[in-house]
Amino acid sequence: RPLVEVWCLVRPEDDPQKFGVEYKDEVRRYYTSIQRDALLATLLDAVRSCHNLSVCVRPVETSRCLRASLLSNPVEEEMESLLLKSLSEQS
Repeated sequence: RPLVEVWCLVRPEDDPQKFGVEYKDEVRRYYTSIQRDALLATLLDAVRSCHNLSVCVRPVETSRCLRASLLSNPVEEEMESLLLKSLSEQS
């Protein structure tokens, strides 16, 4: 699959060899590697070199119920600003 379709990389804390790749169409694939962290770093560099700068590494998979739109739809800057302001007011 194209690297521009990657949504995020998953690095579970409970298994030192397991990692996952989540795609914008909500497909998840999990793999194992003895060199998991080195592989994730290389994969992250490769994804970002394809101008997919929003990809991140998370300790848990994305909870689809917490997102109001599809993963392929980026959050607009105004909405992101509003959400961050709301979060800062709660603390």
